[in-house]
Amino acid sequence: MKKTSLKQSLFVSFVMSLLFTSCVSDDLYKPNGGKSTQEVSHLFNFSTTQKVELNIDYKAQFRVFFQVYDRNPFIIDKNNNPVIDQTIQPLFSAFTSENGIFDQSVTLPAIYNHLFIYSSYIGVEKVLTAKVINGVANAALPLVDEFKFNQAPKTKTNVRTKSLASYQQLGSWTSDGRPNYLAKKSITISNDLLTAINSAFNEAKPVSKSYFKSSNLNVKEDAEIRLNFVDENAGNSNTLFYYCYDTKTEQNLSADEVNERLILAVPNVKRKGFHTWPSTEYYGALNSGEGLDLYYWRPGLTKFSRTFPAGVSVGWVLASNAFSRGDVDTTSPLFYSHPELNPETSVEKNHVALFQKDNFIVIGFEDTDNNSGDGDCNDAVFNVVSNPITAITGDIPPAVIPKDPAAVAYTNVFNGTLAFEDNWPRKGDYDMNDVMVKYHSVVSYNYLNEVISCVDEFKLLWSGANFENGFAYQMNVPTSNVTVEVQKGDFEIGNVRLEPKYSKATIFLANNLRKATSLNTTTPTYVVKTSFKKRIPYYDFVSAPYNPFIMVQNKVEVHLPGYAPAGVYDNKALFGTADDVSDLSKGQCYLSAGFYPFALNIVGDDVMIMNDSKYESKSIEQFYPEFKGWANSQGVSNKDWYKHPAK
Repeated sequence: MKKTSLKQSLFVSFVMSLLFTSCVSDDLYKPNGGKSTQEVSHLFNFSTTQKVELNIDYKAQFRVFFQVYDRNPFIIDKNNNPVIDQTIQPLFSAFTSENGIFDQSVTLPAIYNHLFIYSSYIGVEKVLTAKVINGVANAALPLVDEFKFNQAPKTKTNVRTKSLASYQQLGSWTSDGRPNYLAKKSITISNDLLTAINSAFNEAKPVSKSYFKSSNLNVKEDAEIRLNFVDENAGNSNTLFYYCYDTKTEQNLSADEVNERLILAVPNVKRKGFHTWPSTEYYGALNSGEGLDLYYWRPGLTKFSRTFPAGVSVGWVLASNAFSRGDVDTTSPLFYSHPELNPETSVEKNHVALFQKDNFIVIGFEDTDNNSGDGDCNDAVFNVVSNPITAITGDIPPAVIPKDPAAVAYTNVFNGTLAFEDNWPRKGDYDMNDVMVKYHSVVSYNYLNEVISCVDEFKLLWSGANFENGFAYQMNVPTSNVTVEVQKGDFEIGNVRLEPKYSKATIFLANNLRKATSLNTTTPTYVVKTSFKKRIPYYDFVSAPYNPFIMVQNKVEVHLPGYAPAGVYDNKALFGTADDVSDLSKGQCYLSAGFYPFALNIVGDDVMIMNDSKYESKSIEQFYPEFKGWANSQGVSNKDWYKHPAK
């Protein structure tokens, strides 16, 4: 038996008696069938999250941005096209390493064991799936039956209804839209170029207006022109046309005049083997790097010419989702490289973006009306090259590849609810509503997956205790590395602070939660922005809710199971007493003798029901019946118990 001093014994006795008076009831959950601590095989930390080793290999020599979802993120839009559902949040986002590999541990909700991994980047598979098996998830191509749309198709509606009376063709094509007139030799799209393209044409984000300086190509000397397919990121099966006009005298062509000049270049702008889209009608037939020779023609000419004469320009028209079952629908919406011909009135009218890297000219197309589309111009991406290489001119801006480590590249969002029992080291009445706090955190990262800052919102939902409890949280970051800005504090804002005397960043929000909530008649919200002087690799950063804890009567800290004390109070003498079986020498903290916790972190947006007086002094299993199965199985079964409150 561990010996204690008289002073320690008196302190323990005082605190134990104090805790025992809070809210004790005989209506207690008796876990594990009354088994003793010695019969418990190992200690359960009651976590609703899981550590998953996520392994992804895009077989690319550049950084790839990806997002992890718990379901197929695609839905069918009003035009019957598969698009990413913007109403759902990814579970996790990050960049791979420079060789397209991600093989790190990530924290995900424990209820998910089937993951969808989506990347908007050109040059890689758009969707992979992974099953979590024994804490490991290896990404692979999805099976066909894994794709199930989240809503039924709707009737297609077109932005423009003007039909193409006719158009010229460079040749015939197969039923899947592969031109029979492709050049014999393909080009190689370098990793540097793919990096530049993915930087310029970022999925679901409007392209920089600097790339709209010129949508058309001017030919300053006689030249031959080739169009090379790079990639596409569209649900639509688009058709690409081009047209020729005199640079000086025909700048102001009408839509009808342009349509009379159209030459079909690519009937189906879809990548070959694009098998991760959910329906065979979206399959394509083009390989990245394959190209075709363009030919010069204008009304009045009787034949095509391989040579484009000096003084002409080349414009573009994308027919949105025009290709189907071998045919081109001439009534499909049309988007022009002459922006004034496009349908928008009060928003951006450009649908074609150009840039060049060295002598490589890239053209990106947007296939949706900018009133409802994302304007990312990566729905069809091509390269244009001329012979001689200097023949094509125009105000074509250079590629801009952002590599500022101080710039925010993406964010991750963390949500959940914290519930505390304030009788530690005794289990008390086990109603888990002595303190309830809802959190919402947005963490910002750079392209190297380093944490730049975080904005954390904590809402005090309930204080169901007689004690005067406070709430704070501690980050696993040195205090010297943070600056804190209190953006909102609904109660005693002067007490919301970073306490400099602790080595780890410790932020106090409220000292008296009963007073802060006006005896549970209000739900005050605190918003704190924490910036890091030295950026932190994501794998070294514990995200929200960090290490949250309550301060009972300004004497005792209560933390989540397995989380270390913050050092605000010296409670070492309490560990291993009463119902607590923590062993600080092994790093085991706030763990119970039976299968019940002293605090819970319920991840996600689920609304916990305990913030009501009718749940006071009642065991949590009475209003969450599946909790007992989850606890007794040590988290193996009933993982979604918190989604099924008693009716």
